[in-house]
Amino acid sequence: MSNLVMARKNRLAQVVRFAALSLLAFVVFVLSLVQVQQHRFRHRAELLLNDMRNLWMHPGTFDDLRHLQQRWGAFGHYEGTCTEEHCEYTITLTSLASAQWKNDGLRVLRDDAFALFGGRSVDIQCGFVVHKNQMVLESLFFVIEVPYDSGIHLPFKYTSGDLMIVRIRSASRLFAPDMFGREADLKRGYEIGSAQPGTNARVHITPQTSVADIKRLTDINLGCITRIRPCVDMDDLLPEAWSEFRSEHNEFDPSAYETRCSVDSALFAREADNLALVEVLKLHAPEYPSEERTQGATVRILESLKNNVGHPVGSIADVSFGGRNVYVGPGALSDPNRRLAVGDRVFLLYPPLVRGQSPGLIDTGSCSLIPLSDTTLKSVRAGISMDRSNDGLHDISIPY
Repeated sequence: MSNLVMARKNRLAQVVRFAALSLLAFVVFVLSLVQVQQHRFRHRAELLLNDMRNLWMHPGTFDDLRHLQQRWGAFGHYEGTCTEEHCEYTITLTSLASAQWKNDGLRVLRDDAFALFGGRSVDIQCGFVVHKNQMVLESLFFVIEVPYDSGIHLPFKYTSGDLMIVRIRSASRLFAPDMFGREADLKRGYEIGSAQPGTNARVHITPQTSVADIKRLTDINLGCITRIRPCVDMDDLLPEAWSEFRSEHNEFDPSAYETRCSVDSALFAREADNLALVEVLKLHAPEYPSEERTQGATVRILESLKNNVGHPVGSIADVSFGGRNVYVGPGALSDPNRRLAVGDRVFLLYPPLVRGQSPGLIDTGSCSLIPLSDTTLKSVRAGISMDRSNDGLHDISIPY
């Protein structure tokens, strides 16, 4: 009887041992499978980021877009037609299969199991816009899931968490349409911002941004995809750009937000929605007599240099100036006390008309006048040529 009990115990021990070894083998197999998949995904992401960085440093043409289409194949997509006249193209990479799961419970279980074995849910979308055989926009949208609990980094903690998002955009203009940021950003050639502290960062650059700055600011830490200890904040994911952003905002410098209008006039011309050469016909009295600056003027449009929808050559408009500094230029040119005179010819920079606004009234802000000279004419034309979104293509959206 004792021998029978002992035999059953041995058999049970063998079964338990076999089950344990099978479970261990299964765990090792799945862990290896997930990690191999993650490393393959990271390698593919590195290739895509390198392609993006090359285009950020050297904006291309439709031929470069065709090369991307051949290189990325099934990962790319465009709606409608795609020609050198106009094309909006996207490349999408995701670390999880995009198949639709009808059962939400199974989908959540899949996602949690993927995270349990060290997987990172990552989505990367890159957008390109070609217009008249020029790339006018190259953008990247990088999303990675991070655990809620940033204090303990154990596999069983890797359940659905927060998202960290990085947006990098290179376009002709540094600032979005109808927006104008810090003059300090315009001068240095890039803008770093945050929509949600610590988890959402954006970097805006232009073709005029230095190669060194582009390499530094777009350095996304792709090690966050495969490392055992997860990345939990933007210091991990975007170290260079975020360190600079935190330094600027932790040690607030009011001078960084001053509007001196002293940056190269070509950059103001690049950012302008509308730009015209005008002649001053009449001066308007200051709204407040104590202010020593011109409050407005009646002008005639002499030459349409950029867009100027609603203001054809020869038309007359009343201009209202806002802001303390009006003139763009170094030194005395940007003196806030500089005054207009009847007969002056100046370059006028102004925003587009809003719905219901009369073309006979132009509202401007700071840095809206550039004195006319051979030097400023050359600078203004150079700035206009930098704006690849000119020629009627203003509100370019990321195509995803």
